Amino acid sequence: MTMSDEDLAVIRRRPAYQSALWLGRLAVVPQLVPFAVVALADDISLADAVFSYAWLSLVMLAGAFLLLWRAGVPFERQGWSVGTAADPKLNEVLRADLLFRRR
Repeated sequence: MTMSDEDLAVIRRRPAYQSALWLGRLAVVPQLVPFAVVALADDISLADAVFSYAWLSLVMLAGAFLLLWRAGVPFERQGWSVGTAADPKLNEVLRADLLFRRR
């Protein structure tokens, strides 16, 4: 299944796609917060801080996948997990958009 450039442009213009990209970018932040928490508080271990914020990243990433699905991105199933987008060209566009590289 190959997608045309017009199909990609339609998906990329949808607000759900843009929101998913921002959720994916911001999902890194809860992984950085524990280091600040440990630096400021003496009685909290790094493991406790990391595990207490890890759920937030997982929720954000699940929301990003849901928004991508709502934007029309077709995913392949691979067993219990959701695989990559069905089209290699779409994977490349997603990666470029996530990392702020414009084509």
